[in-house]
Amino acid sequence: MVSTITLLLLSPPARADFWGGDVVVLAKILAQNIKDYQQFREMVRQDQNMSGYLRAINKGLANSIGLLGTLPVRDDQILAGLNDFKEATKEITKIYGRVPKSTAAALELLNDRTVAESLQMATSFKQYSAEQETNSALIIAQAPRASLKGAARMQAQTSGEILASLSQLIRLNTQMLKL
Repeated sequence: MVSTITLLLLSPPARADFWGGDVVVLAKILAQNIKDYQQFREMVRQDQNMSGYLRAINKGLANSIGLLGTLPVRDDQILAGLNDFKEATKEITKIYGRVPKSTAAALELLNDRTVAESLQMATSFKQYSAEQETNSALIIAQAPRASLKGAARMQAQTSGEILASLSQLIRLNTQMLKL
């Protein structure tokens, strides 16, 4: 309050040109203010458009992530307990019976063992896949909070897991070729 009164008392009085000389200066100031206002209004409009665009992108990403969550590859766990080669062989024998003695017995036994091995491998691949899905969820959850050093470590570990998964896929393809 005191500073306001001091400013009023110490300020020189304002004077206007009687013949309108100040009008030109005031018109220039007004024109500049109108120009600045129009630029600001255009910037706000562009910002609103960009904000809407980013919201649409975010909504699309959220929908994609939601879609991935609702459409997982489902396993009905048929023959899921075949973790051991002997168990798989017993299951094959139970389904198809014993290999009869014949000239083709060695080939049929080989085929049965290959199928048993494939069933056992399929079970282990399912377990491996479940572990990888858990690892993936952990990485996704930890990534936003990771420091630069932590993010680099996570990237290196993820690359290692990808290589291990690739190796498992190669093994699976080899087994399918064997079948």
